[in-house]
Amino acid sequence: MGKIEVKVMNLPGAIQSFFALCSNKYKATREWIAHNWPLYDEVNATHKPAWLYWFRHQWFIYPLFLLLLPGLSIFALQWGVNANNLIKGASLTSFSDFFAHAYTESLFTTEHRLALNYLILFAFYLALVIITNRFWLATALYSSLIIVWMVSNRLMVALRNATVTLQDVQAALSLGGGNLTSFLNKESKALISTTVWLVVSVILLSLIFRLLFGKARLLWFKNRLIQIPLRIITTFSTILFVANFALNLGTSGTWAYKFALSMDDDPAMWSTLLDAQQNGAAVSFTRFINTTVMKKPSNYSQSTMRKIAQRYATVAKEMNQSRKTSLTDQTVIMVLSESFADPTRVPGLSYSEDPMPFIRSLKTQTTSGLMLSSGYGGGTANLEYQALTGMSTAIFSPSVITPYLQVTSHQETAFSFNQMWNKADKSVQHALSDPAVKNNTLINRGSFAIHPYTSSTYSRSKIFSDKFLFRFFYTQDGPNYISQESRIENDPHISDASAYTETLHQLDREKGNQPVFVQLSTMQNHLPYGDWYPSRSLSVSGDLQQDDATALNTFARGVQYTDQATQQWLEKLDQLKRPVTVIWYGDHLPGNYPDQITNAENGLILHETDYFIWSNSAARALGSGNQPIGNAAYTSPNYFMAQAAEHMNAKVSPYLAFLTQAHAQIPAIEPTLQTSSDWSKNTDVQPNTYLDSEGNSIDPQKMTDEQKEILKDYRLIQYDMTVGNNYLAQEGWTALSK
Repeated sequence: MGKIEVKVMNLPGAIQSFFALCSNKYKATREWIAHNWPLYDEVNATHKPAWLYWFRHQWFIYPLFLLLLPGLSIFALQWGVNANNLIKGASLTSFSDFFAHAYTESLFTTEHRLALNYLILFAFYLALVIITNRFWLATALYSSLIIVWMVSNRLMVALRNATVTLQDVQAALSLGGGNLTSFLNKESKALISTTVWLVVSVILLSLIFRLLFGKARLLWFKNRLIQIPLRIITTFSTILFVANFALNLGTSGTWAYKFALSMDDDPAMWSTLLDAQQNGAAVSFTRFINTTVMKKPSNYSQSTMRKIAQRYATVAKEMNQSRKTSLTDQTVIMVLSESFADPTRVPGLSYSEDPMPFIRSLKTQTTSGLMLSSGYGGGTANLEYQALTGMSTAIFSPSVITPYLQVTSHQETAFSFNQMWNKADKSVQHALSDPAVKNNTLINRGSFAIHPYTSSTYSRSKIFSDKFLFRFFYTQDGPNYISQESRIENDPHISDASAYTETLHQLDREKGNQPVFVQLSTMQNHLPYGDWYPSRSLSVSGDLQQDDATALNTFARGVQYTDQATQQWLEKLDQLKRPVTVIWYGDHLPGNYPDQITNAENGLILHETDYFIWSNSAARALGSGNQPIGNAAYTSPNYFMAQAAEHMNAKVSPYLAFLTQAHAQIPAIEPTLQTSSDWSKNTDVQPNTYLDSEGNSIDPQKMTDEQKEILKDYRLIQYDMTVGNNYLAQEGWTALSK
C-alpha cells in the first residue's frame, strides 16, 4: 500500500495568506472604483458623478460620524442597562422595557447628565481616532466595543441586576469563554450570536466606507516636521486627559468628580445598576474604573502602627490571663447561610407556622443574636469577606463595591483567619481515608472551603487559593469537586442538607482529629425564587402581589428546610470526638419586600439577620461554649472571630484583642443601608450605620471619646493591612498566644 501523506496546515502561514488575499481584493476594488467613478473628468473638466464627489469630501463625513455616533451610543448603552426583568414577559432582545423603566425620568430628562455621557463617549471615540490616525479603523473599533458593551450589560442586568465594571472584565478574561457561556441560557446565547453578526457587519460597513471615502486621516500635513510633533502632542494630550478623567471620577473631591456633580451627576456607589440607569452607562462605567480603596490616614507611619501593635498586644496579654484554650486546638466551621433571616420579623406579614423553630430555640441556649447586614437581596461576598478577615466594608471608600475584586485581588499578601489554622498545621501531615485520592494521601490540611456552586463567582477560586491560602476549595466545577449534590423538589440549587453532609464527608476523610478551619457558603435559598416546594404547606399572608407572595412562600419554606437540616447536622457534629465550634449566620434578606422597603422605619429590620455560635460536646468538655457570652445581641460579620474566641474561652492575638474591644464599643458597623426604594435618597455622603448593644443607631456626632478612638485605630489598622505597608505583620499582629 502506498503511503498516505497528510498535510498539516501551518496556522500562521494560513493567516498570512488570508490577509494577503484580502489585501489583493481590497486593492482591486479600489482600482475598480477609481476607474468607474473618477472624481474628475479631465476631458470635460467636470466632476462626476456629482453625488459621489459630494460624499467624498472628507470634511463632511468626519463631523457627521464624530457627532452622531456618541449620541446613538448613549441610547444603545441605556437599552443595555434596562432592568428587563421588571417587564413581565419581556425578552432580552425586547425594547418594551426601554421606555417603561424609571430611569427615563432621570437620565433622559436631565440634559446635563446626557451631555456628560456624550462628552465621555465623544472623548473616547476621538481618542481612538487620534491614536490610530485612521478614521474608519477607529470607527470600527469604537462601534464594535459599544455593541459588545451594550450586550454585556444587557446580560449582566438579566442575570445579576448589576452592570459590567472593569473588575468584571478582568474576571471574565481570567475565566475564559467556555466558563462564561456555562452561565447563559439559550436566549442569552442567541443574543451573543446576534452580537457577533452585528460586530462583523460594523467592520464590513467600515471597510465599505473606507473604500468609498478614501484613506481618511485626522491629522495630515505635507511638512513632516509639523505632522509628527503635532501627532505626538495631540495623541498624548488626549490620552492623558481621558485617563485622568477616568481615574479621578470615582474619587470624591477630585476635579473630575466635582465637574460631574456640576453636570447633575448623582453617584450611586452602592449599585452599579442604579448608577448606570440614572446617570448613564458611560458615566457609571468610568466611575468604577479606578476606586480609592481608602484615603491614607494623616498620621499613618511605621511608628504609629508599632504603637498600636504594642497597645493591643498588652490588651491581648490581659485577656489571655483568663482564657484557657487555643483557637487552633479546635475545628471551627464558619457557615454563611444564603439569604437566611427570620421571616416573621418583617412587619405586615404573617405565617401559618413558625419556619425556624429549632434555630429560634437554639439561639436561647448559646451565643447568638442579630447580625447587621449591608446587603438586601444581595451582597453575599462582602459579608463573607468581613467574616473571614475582620475588615469592615464601612471603613473602605464608598466606591469599593466588591472587596474581593477591588481590594484583595490587588494585595500581595492578604490576611484571613483560616491562616491561623494553616500556620498551626504547618508540620502536620494528614492521612486521608478516601481510597479514591491518589498521590495525595498525605497533605497539609489546615483549612478548606466549600461552596456548592461554581468557583468563579467574585473570583473566589483565585482569592481563596492565592490570597487567603485555603488548602482546598470544594465546588461544583473544581478545583476540588464536591461529592454531595442533592436538591429539594424544584429548587435548582444544591440543598443545605447536602452542603452539611459535604462538610462531614471532608472531615471524615481525615484519619485523626487534627483541627481545621472550614468555610461553608450555602446556595439553597439563593434568589430568584420560583414555586420550588409545592409539598410544603407553610404560607405567608399579607398585602402582597402574586409574584411576591410566591417568592416569599418559597423563601419561608426554604428557611424551614434549612432549619431542619441545621438541626440534623448539629446533632451529628455533637457526636464527633473532635471539638468543633460553629459560627453560623445568614448573609441578607431576600429583596422581595417592595412595600416594607419604602418605609424608612423598616430600614434596620430589613438588614438584620440571625446568627449563633455553638460548640459540640467535645468542645464544651474543654471549657468552650458552656454559656452564652455577653454583648452578643447585636453584631456585624467583622466581629465573628473575636466573638468565637470569647465563646471558646480561647487566647487571642493583638488583632483579635482589638476586634474584641471594638465590638464592645461599637457592637455593629456596616456601610450606608438602603432605607428607601428611591435610591436617589441614598448618597455616598450618608454616614455609616453604627448600632449599640441594644440595636439602637449611634449618631457619629455623639460618639464617646472611646468610640472615636476605636474607629481611628480601625482605619489605621485596615489601611495598613490592605493598601498600606503592612507594618503590623512585622509586629506579630495576627499571631495567637499559646
